[in-house]
Amino acid sequence: NDIESIDILKGSAAAAIYGSKASGGVIIITTKRGAAGRPQFNLRTGLGTAELAYRNGQRKFQSLADATTAFGPNAAQYYDANRFIDYEELAYNSEQPVNREATLSVSGGSQDTRYFVSGNFRKEEGIVKRTYSQKSGIRLNLDQRVSDRIELQVGSEVLRTLGDRGLFGNDNAGNSIAYTLTKIPSFLDLRRNSDGTYPVNPFYNSNPLHTIDLIKNEEGVWRNISTARLTWDLFATNKQELRFVGFGGTDILNQKNEVYSSPVLQ
Repeated sequence: NDIESIDILKGSAAAAIYGSKASGGVIIITTKRGAAGRPQFNLRTGLGTAELAYRNGQRKFQSLADATTAFGPNAAQYYDANRFIDYEELAYNSEQPVNREATLSVSGGSQDTRYFVSGNFRKEEGIVKRTYSQKSGIRLNLDQRVSDRIELQVGSEVLRTLGDRGLFGNDNAGNSIAYTLTKIPSFLDLRRNSDGTYPVNPFYNSNPLHTIDLIKNEEGVWRNISTARLTWDLFATNKQELRFVGFGGTDILNQKNEVYSSPVLQ
């Protein structure tokens, strides 16, 4: 909502401005700025939900022979022809996520002073319990004409992001939730016991339902991005002009990760 345009600057042109590290090209994201006139307000809100786009599916074993062929002789201890547990349903549909966002901006000013101010908030609840993503921020872009020849542009944005992705992705220890779900037979009951304990998974390294309930993998970030640009028109004629342009900026980031799980995930 704050972006005015996105441009690609390639090759030597990018390197001439931003240095040798930019020789492969630069993506220039230009944010909105104010225009002279009365204050213009813009409000945008949104509300939605999410669900799993694709399922691997859960196999129903028709006989003990099928179960032992797939999971070995140990399956005989747990096989129950009348039991069918859809672990994808338990893992991904335990929550009814609500996603919400709101953005409010105001812009305006005079011929000498122009401003653009915006604030935004967005939160997406995950389709797995305890997972979420949240972002909020405030931006100020200010253009000030100091004199007939000098103009100063400044911009600053403060961002706060929070999120918990759970325990997903590939791993070598057998604890990834999505991967472990594919290793559980539908006749095995790994749901929490009445005393609060969790059954041990005899066929793989972890009980994903236990992991979902107890894992914490939260990341919080504070970030401030500020820029300034000074344009000085030294002189101009019908055929020539000389302009000095100086620009710079800062990018300050503070990140905190908090990872916690039960001492024994089984």
